[in-house]
Amino acid sequence: MISRLFSPIVLLMCCFTTMAQAKQMSNYQNDTFGYSFDYPSGWEIEENLESGTTTLYVPLAKGETIYKQLQISVAQWEEGTLQEFVDVSFAEGVWRKLYPDFTISDLGETENSEENTRSFEMHYSIDDRKVVMLCCLKQNYDRVYIILAASPQDEYNTYKEQFMGVINSLNIW
Repeated sequence: MISRLFSPIVLLMCCFTTMAQAKQMSNYQNDTFGYSFDYPSGWEIEENLESGTTTLYVPLAKGETIYKQLQISVAQWEEGTLQEFVDVSFAEGVWRKLYPDFTISDLGETENSEENTRSFEMHYSIDDRKVVMLCCLKQNYDRVYIILAASPQDEYNTYKEQFMGVINSLNIW
């Protein structure tokens, strides 16, 4: 009798523990520029409706000076391919003028019938602190959705999974 009662109680406790450990997510939708995404509820969101730019900020710990953030913006691009957009918008020479130690690590490109995607990481320093910016660009017809996620290099692996969760939840219409 006790073992039959014990099994359902243990099962219920495991389910409640798993649900409590799951991160609370919020959803953001921008109907003007045709996208939505999920993000951790504790992150601050700032939107510029005129430009279509949405920025998510990870809460800063006491004494931190470099924000961990993810930004989504939309650009009209009717002139060519996604690779041509990358070549024009992310030219290393321009970035090197701002950040002498600037480098790009290519993460690859995917294509399907409706959407082309290009990903890479940019590495540079701000005030002697190394920063990594994950860049993901998605082209949908004549628009390019630009997702930039930045973090200090020593914390990047901690936040990369969360950044990728937001990026992977991006829904474009």
